[in-house]
Amino acid sequence: MASKPVVMVIGATGTIGFATISSLVSEHSSAFDIQAGVRDPKKAEDKFKDLKGAVKIVQATMGDKDLPKVFQGVSRLFIVTPPTKDRAELTIATITSAKLAGVQSIVVVSACAADVKLGFMIGEQFKQIEEAIKNLDIPSTIVRLPGFLENYYGFRDNIINRSCICMPVDPNKPYTPVAAIDAGKAVALILINPAQHAGKTYNIVSNRHTMNEACQEFSRQLGKVVKFVQISYEKAKENFLMAGVPDWQVDGMIHSFRMMDEGSPASNLQDIEDFHRITNMAPTSLADWIATNRFAFQ
Repeated sequence: MASKPVVMVIGATGTIGFATISSLVSEHSSAFDIQAGVRDPKKAEDKFKDLKGAVKIVQATMGDKDLPKVFQGVSRLFIVTPPTKDRAELTIATITSAKLAGVQSIVVVSACAADVKLGFMIGEQFKQIEEAIKNLDIPSTIVRLPGFLENYYGFRDNIINRSCICMPVDPNKPYTPVAAIDAGKAVALILINPAQHAGKTYNIVSNRHTMNEACQEFSRQLGKVVKFVQISYEKAKENFLMAGVPDWQVDGMIHSFRMMDEGSPASNLQDIEDFHRITNMAPTSLADWIATNRFAFQ
């Protein structure tokens, strides 16, 4: 009997990597051998304990010189770009290794901000990555992602203890985030049918909402009033730095907030149908996401 195609996710322990692995296992494990590429397999064992037997954990460090050997036999590869200052260099090196190893198709994470031409460092990083993968002679797909609904966990303490969400943005400005589970479902479907999606760039987002609407929904589901508190950009930056977030990431977050304030199409996409086009499903709504995760905010 012919062996099953090997699908690998490198960067598998992160939010999107794990969501993709979970979707592959639940929907497609009978047709594929699924591998989780991780930097430290021992640390990853606990992460994948509920998927034991369905996923092979493989040592794979983004950008490592030994990746061409690691990728031998891999048919389809999903590269979850790392949250590092040198993400472009590491991702491009990983793409090059995949080509050397004979990987047949590649999906790579980018950002909706890749089209932003305002000297935005994070946007520039993803622009370099997109250019590199478009120059490959391998079928490839770019999946652009916005901010995640899971980012609301960053306001968990304030919601629990102060009944508020504190941000520097205008609370009436709409934006289009995405639930991690939706990103994982979309990428999994692209991986199992790469020819259908080759050469395409997708923006995987959910329905738009404002921060005021988020506060209203948290209030409704938690049974208490959750208010929006607008703080200055200076205070937001100070808070992030005090929390230990690296300078370059803080600058990126502040820039993202400003794009939201300015109504940038990178934060408020006009076409929000790519998830439905790929999955034939409606994306997870804010209300449904809060309902699923409500226990964490009580």
